[in-house]
Amino acid sequence: MGSNNIALELRDLLPKLDKLKEQCNKDGVSKKKSNKPHPLEANTIDLLVAPFLKIFGYRTDTFDGTRSQSQYKIGNNFVDFALFKDNKLEILVEVKALTIDLSNHYQQLSDYFNTTDKFNRPKFGILTDGEIYDVYHSQDNIMDKDPCFSFNLLEDIDNEKKLGNLEKILIDVDEDVAKRERLYKNTRSFIEEMFNNPKDELVDALIKVASSQYGIELKEGVKVTGSIKTNMKPLITDIYKDILNDHTNKGVKNSLSTQTNKEDVDKKSNLELNDNERDALYIIRSISHEIESFDVSRINYKVQASNCAIYLDSNRDNKNICKLTFKDSRKQYIDIKGVTIDVNKPNDIYGHKDNIKTVIKGLL
Repeated sequence: MGSNNIALELRDLLPKLDKLKEQCNKDGVSKKKSNKPHPLEANTIDLLVAPFLKIFGYRTDTFDGTRSQSQYKIGNNFVDFALFKDNKLEILVEVKALTIDLSNHYQQLSDYFNTTDKFNRPKFGILTDGEIYDVYHSQDNIMDKDPCFSFNLLEDIDNEKKLGNLEKILIDVDEDVAKRERLYKNTRSFIEEMFNNPKDELVDALIKVASSQYGIELKEGVKVTGSIKTNMKPLITDIYKDILNDHTNKGVKNSLSTQTNKEDVDKKSNLELNDNERDALYIIRSISHEIESFDVSRINYKVQASNCAIYLDSNRDNKNICKLTFKDSRKQYIDIKGVTIDVNKPNDIYGHKDNIKTVIKGLL
């Protein structure tokens, strides 16, 4: 996302991350599993995780049971954060001290998750050390054993796809993201396994095509011996690599071609948020977070040919907040209740936050 507002806010956490990591290394934080909270766990919460959640609209510094709650009681235990949407518990967040091996603490989060009301289970569980956020999804009301999605604050801060997924999970509580990421992860693992160690079934299917390279002529019904398979597997792996390299080179060429013909934009792509519209959406959601007990996921949008409409809840409800006209970088403006305001960049919207909050409050 680069200049995206949410990435900028996350970037503000990096100095704190570096400082706390130095402190952890100095104090010798053990990666081993322990039943006792590490003394630096509280620092991880205060310096990293609480500010992180606040960026996505969760107030963790005050009690707000309609949106978020710290030290949420589950059975006889307390999870670090419980996040709500529309007054329903949707996400549990368990925090460990920075640099601690999170895999050793999966069972703790799983126990919390599976102890909640089975008829109203949250959709996600997050295990974090303030740098790595492992997101777990539930299937059949049981938390998955493996994360469906992971976000590394240090490494993924400029990854547009991961930031988008993170927003959909934390703000929209979008389960489709989890399902898609799980499918991607499992499919990729399968393909990588086939790439590194082709299965016998695949070898049997392809061996007739490539067998002539070894001077072997096979006929229908002839048994493929182990020695033939052993000889063929390296060849198939080489074929995979060549196909991958060809596609990579083709992709680079297409990318360069697209960049050269930047003016020829397909009309359909105009219906996607451009960078400035996306930045403006995050800014407006950030402004709405200042409204007490307001759920920022209620801020939605619709991209049109000439502008982008920002509205509350559903556009069918006629609850328009403003319109963004950011299609032409030479002339950009925002329309708030019929008043057109010129802006040079999305961050200029912050100068009109009082007007925006007034409009949103009037629509509640």
